Amino acid sequence: MGRSLLPNAGLQIHINGPCLLSARSGGYPVQGPLNQIGISEKGFEISIQRYDEAIHADTGGSKLPIDLLELGMDATIRGQLVIYDLGALTNWFRILGNESAEGQLPAIGRPIGLSGNATGIVLSSTTDEPWRFFTCRCRATKQHISTRHTVYDLEIYAYALIGTATSPQGIPLYDHNGN
Repeated sequence: MGRSLLPNAGLQIHINGPCLLSARSGGYPVQGPLNQIGISEKGFEISIQRYDEAIHADTGGSKLPIDLLELGMDATIRGQLVIYDLGALTNWFRILGNESAEGQLPAIGRPIGLSGNATGIVLSSTTDEPWRFFTCRCRATKQHISTRHTVYDLEIYAYALIGTATSPQGIPLYDHNGN
């Protein structure tokens, strides 16, 4: 019987608003210039998940593991942009989508981070140290119906870009050290 990879209890963080979202083109470790994308009046929600898998052996019985295998972590970041730079936002979506022009399909089957189409983001609030996520992908946007989009609901997926490294140990998912 196969075992599924399931997240264990994660860390839930709220960054108070107003909070500035800035993004860089290129994933970790190569980072391009930082561009201000927009401001979330209510802040951002961060959910950091750690993954592990049970190691079973006869000595632990049929139900309980004898140890856990560490399998990394990822994060989901959600927020609503109420003030934004439409040009920067559109360009950010194009970089993330590997589109030469809006609406064109990307190259199918390519590694997103290794091909430079992931971005790093920085979340800056007056009430907290900056949160930096080094390899991100915008997973979902919802624009509210109007003659012009006035609010963008964002969901951003952050992961540690292991790529061709011989070991993932030390590759950052995020930092929050204030430097």
